[in-house]
Amino acid sequence: MIKRYSTTLLTTLVAVGILAVSLLFVPSLANAGSGDSVCGGLNSAISGQDSTTNQNCDKANATKDLNSTIELALNMLSIIAGIISVIMMIIGGLKFITSEGDSAKVISARNSIIFSVVGFGIVALAQVIIKFAIKKASSA
Repeated sequence: MIKRYSTTLLTTLVAVGILAVSLLFVPSLANAGSGDSVCGGLNSAISGQDSTTNQNCDKANATKDLNSTIELALNMLSIIAGIISVIMMIIGGLKFITSEGDSAKVISARNSIIFSVVGFGIVALAQVIIKFAIKKASSA
C-alpha cells in the first residue's frame, strides 16, 4: 500500500513539475505572432490606407512570423519531451536498481528505459522532419 502511494505521489509530482515548466513558456508563445506584421488592423482603418500598400502587410512577413511561431512551439514541445524522456530514464534506472532480482520488475524497468530512448529518438526525428518541411514550404 505504501509503495503504491509513493508511486502515485511521484507521478503527481512529475506531472505538476512538467506543467509548471510548460507554463513558463506560455507568455513567449502568446507574443510570438504579435507585432507589426499583422495585416489590416486599427491603424490602417483609422488612417484610411489600403492594407495592400502598408509596408508591414506582406506575405513574406506573415509567413516568417508563422514559421517562427511554429518553430518556437516545436522547440518548446521538444524541450518538454526531452525532460520527460530523461525523467523516465531515471525512473527506469531506479526501478532497475530496486528490482531485487525479480524478473518481472527487471523487464518493466528495461521497457521503461527502452521506451524513453525510443520516444526521445522520435522527438528528435520529428523536429528534423518538421524543420525540413517548414524550409521547403517557405521557399515554395
